[in-house]
Amino acid sequence: MTAVMNPAVAPLATTTTPSESGKRLLICSAGVPHERKGASVVLYYHYIARLKRDGYIIRHLLLLESDAWTDADVVAYRSELGAMDGFDIVPIRSQRLYESGRLIHGFDRTMAASVWRLAEDFAPDGILCFDFLSAWLLEGVTAAPRIVWLGDLNFESFWQHAIYAVRENWRRGIHLPSMWMSCIAWKRLYARVLGKATQIIVAAHSSEKALSRLGIAAEYEPYPWPAETPAARITALPTVPSLRRSMCPSATEVAS
Repeated sequence: MTAVMNPAVAPLATTTTPSESGKRLLICSAGVPHERKGASVVLYYHYIARLKRDGYIIRHLLLLESDAWTDADVVAYRSELGAMDGFDIVPIRSQRLYESGRLIHGFDRTMAASVWRLAEDFAPDGILCFDFLSAWLLEGVTAAPRIVWLGDLNFESFWQHAIYAVRENWRRGIHLPSMWMSCIAWKRLYARVLGKATQIIVAAHSSEKALSRLGIAAEYEPYPWPAETPAARITALPTVPSLRRSMCPSATEVAS
């Protein structure tokens, strides 16, 4: 499973090894993976599709907040990947997945109870957690080894948001002390939860250093679009620059 998380390997290998086939893999992520639309969820989709082709028996727990994801989104995902044998998709909805406090952070306990029950009933051989919330929810659930993939680190992104808010309005500086305390609490939580992971993969190189200061060893892997579709059709660029063409390449263009 580790090889699949390496972007240099993930798009290339498609064979199934005897050691992987038939093993039970629990996957947990927020949002509904999609082959083309989105950012992190596109990455999730292609990694998961590859793991499925490698022969893992998968139960995927989808953490869905409020009405951000529709039933149609789940049905579309299930029709693409869940239609295959050995792939169980379980959506779990919550009005608010977690709350960030000044000294203590918490998650939806009702949602967590469902996650714990579904995880233990599945009896996985391994666990793949996409982002910190998944790892936090599954902390201490089963003794199965787990890989944690991390995007933005909460204690960094929340602090940067607070700094930018102050730059926009200096009066907001009154909130900086409480945000600093909140970020300290996030750091402690990250250290506790990630300290139990078998492997941690980060999407930003700077996150390696940030986590190492917490005593956590992490491995940086670039943020690819591991699409395994035919190369995108190449079209000629206009002779005159035009803003009609997006200044950001599409996922297919990046993959090609």
